[in-house]
Amino acid sequence: MRLIAYTVKGLENIAKDEIAELVPNVDFLEAASKRVVFQTENIKSSLKLTTVDDLGLFVGHFKGSMDDVFKDIINIDFISAKPTISNIRTLTDTFSVTVTKAKVKLNVEDLQDKIAKSISEKYDWQYTKLDHSNFDIRIFIDKKDIYVSVRLTEKPLFHRGYKIISVKGALKPTIASAMVRLVTKGKKGMLVDNFCGSGTILVEALNAGNEVYGGDISSEAVKVCKTILSNIGYNPEEKIREQDATKTNWRSSHFDFAISNLPWGQQIEIESITNLYMGTLSEYARILKQSGSVCLLVSNPDLLIKHAKKYFPDKNIDRLSIGLLGQNPTIVTIS
Repeated sequence: MRLIAYTVKGLENIAKDEIAELVPNVDFLEAASKRVVFQTENIKSSLKLTTVDDLGLFVGHFKGSMDDVFKDIINIDFISAKPTISNIRTLTDTFSVTVTKAKVKLNVEDLQDKIAKSISEKYDWQYTKLDHSNFDIRIFIDKKDIYVSVRLTEKPLFHRGYKIISVKGALKPTIASAMVRLVTKGKKGMLVDNFCGSGTILVEALNAGNEVYGGDISSEAVKVCKTILSNIGYNPEEKIREQDATKTNWRSSHFDFAISNLPWGQQIEIESITNLYMGTLSEYARILKQSGSVCLLVSNPDLLIKHAKKYFPDKNIDRLSIGLLGQNPTIVTIS
């Protein structure tokens, strides 16, 4: 069975590594911007992926403009995809269309409606424009490459049931999971996030087998984080604290890993990004074990790395740029 995993731009190789780890007898066919195409007979293992935004049953790949290949897309036998999807979830005779694009100009809404009208006429299915939890046909367009798939799950894989509450600047779970994989490298230990917000990084790290601790300067964020952790059976008392990330009361040389999504873009206003970076790095250098590792999502990697060399002079520093919300923050790992 051929599947296509859709990812955050920049996380394709991390997703590929996770696929290779979780999916038996996988055969990779393509790994390119925002996608990994692979073949496996074990679809259920693929549904456990945590660094993938969405997963689809691959039903077509065309080259050319949408005008050139529109008829080819409509002529796909979508009925033949239904038995595979039905083995995972219940389907009705309703469908939706999701169009995403990269590096190409087109009116997404008009294209969705055009495709939906043709499919509805062909199969006599009812089109649900706003509800994508049914038979969701996804068209991904990257320049002249057009990929067609049908979502395997009712909701995208980036959806997490624990995210019943959120706070401003909350991180996408798939990015949080990727950061956990980057910094832990398969090991388990004590992990801290001094910018924990609603706790997305902590939950992803907890699900990966780590013991988690967190703090935030916002009392509201701490309350939300504690609620979410409690809801999934983790006791947050004494482990989640309201405190300044640059002046915490954690013990020195206590943690194995530190992961944080620092304020960037237009998320949260800060007085001085330099002071924020220096204070954060200084504090993480204090509370991490000598063998500890750090993973930070930032908007100014050059500035962060400049100061990281001062506080972590003996460690390797790597960077990975990603695409998110029209911006390009960078994941910096210090290990």
